[in-house]
Amino acid sequence: MAGCGGGNEIGGEVDNDLPSALSALQGGNEITPFDSYAIDGLSLYRVALVGVADLSRCNVVGVSTDGEQLISGAALFTRLGDGLTPDEQARRALDILLGKQGGQPLQPDEEMGRQFASEAEWALVRAPAVEAGVLTFFDLRGEMAPSVVRQQVTLATGAVQTTGVGELVREPEPAGVFCEPIAACGCWTGCARFAPQGEQFRAVGGELSGQLFGRTRDCSTLSGGETCRRVCDADGPDATCQDGLSRADEECTEACPPTEAPFHCESSTSGCFRVEHPRRAAR
Repeated sequence: MAGCGGGNEIGGEVDNDLPSALSALQGGNEITPFDSYAIDGLSLYRVALVGVADLSRCNVVGVSTDGEQLISGAALFTRLGDGLTPDEQARRALDILLGKQGGQPLQPDEEMGRQFASEAEWALVRAPAVEAGVLTFFDLRGEMAPSVVRQQVTLATGAVQTTGVGELVREPEPAGVFCEPIAACGCWTGCARFAPQGEQFRAVGGELSGQLFGRTRDCSTLSGGETCRRVCDADGPDATCQDGLSRADEECTEACPPTEAPFHCESSTSGCFRVEHPRRAAR
């Protein structure tokens, strides 16, 4: 992996010249100063996990000026500041959030990553881009048998969602079949496929296969413009939303209060998969 290995090895021994905040990381790691870029108010270090097959990791971490506070992961990523290009943001995400210091996001015109994806999968690869506060880029996961993945980073929080590109390759659905979030007694549990059947919808495949669902509201406390369980097709403000599906014969002794699904569902060759809505979930 680019950037891992080499440098001034600590080799598991305590280096008294390092800030005290790094003492808990020294066992089994290589720790070296990092100066490829700067973050205001912090000293940066590269921490490399060594000797683990297919799981080598190199992270950039920060230490406060007094040497006592360790800042890493999302807390460090969100301190990068403004003015970075999407490509720079992707490289910083690899450094700080994904344990791949020195790694580079995949580009659609390169040849290195193409060998690890089918033609249909590689056709989905795009250059790093930011839309509605979410950085999207593509990357390789694994070292012995790499696969191409899509990384989506919410810039405001540093939250990362990783999806294999194989899950994103869509196949034609039978006429009318769609994927949608499902709730058990009002609690959102996952995704399922549905096909229209009269005024209801029948689950297609999986444990729920054959069961009937409807969009009838079952909340007794609705007022004004409220809905019961609602699903939206995107995380942005322009999403299309509608009442969620409920099982027609469901009996519950306890139920979750009416909420909006914190994700939507899309189809892939392996079934339905979730697309998280971090901004909606945080409201």
